[in-house]
Amino acid sequence: MIEALKNKGWFFGTDEISSENILSDINYYTGFEYFSKTNILTPDKVSSAKLSLSKIYGLNSYPFHTDGAQYEIPPRFLLLINKTKGDNKTKTLLKDGLHLSENNKPLFYNSIFQIRGNGFKELSPIVNNRKIKEHSILRYNPVIMDSIIKKKKVEINKTIESAKEIEISWLPKSYLVIDNWRMLHSRTAVEETENSRIIERTEFYIK
Repeated sequence: MIEALKNKGWFFGTDEISSENILSDINYYTGFEYFSKTNILTPDKVSSAKLSLSKIYGLNSYPFHTDGAQYEIPPRFLLLINKTKGDNKTKTLLKDGLHLSENNKPLFYNSIFQIRGNGFKELSPIVNNRKIKEHSILRYNPVIMDSIIKKKKVEINKTIESAKEIEISWLPKSYLVIDNWRMLHSRTAVEETENSRIIERTEFYIK
């Protein structure tokens, strides 16, 4: 798993796993200590936040984004475990945002965005390499972020849209670990008949 995270930014597994095992591995891999937050994602669960993806998009597909972009330091890793009883036909989609940014540095490193949430405001580029020493943090959510120069958001979205996409098809009890500072992720639309879809999400934050 560690080699996959290092080389690709994500790992897909089909064996039994626990968040404690993942936490131990990423502690060793990164040298940081983490705390975690776990919640259950279902098609009918809507966040109380005014600008949440679930509230705006419902069962429709989500735009590519970083989880926790409203935080100064978003969670470093995400663990998604398929807890669905039966088929989970909704696919998770990934794009390597940091790789994309290396080919578009002026756009990702220099364009300033305002990040706004529930009483939260901050100015930041999409990729910030000043928050954590020797680490670049990708941070993007089109719902809560707007560029100071309006056309830059249009350019960012077009660049992301044109990037290579990785498609994850869920299997029973499978799991996905994502480097949330590197990868943008999304999901396809949820079929109305797929009300039993359950994903357990654990976010790992640096202490």
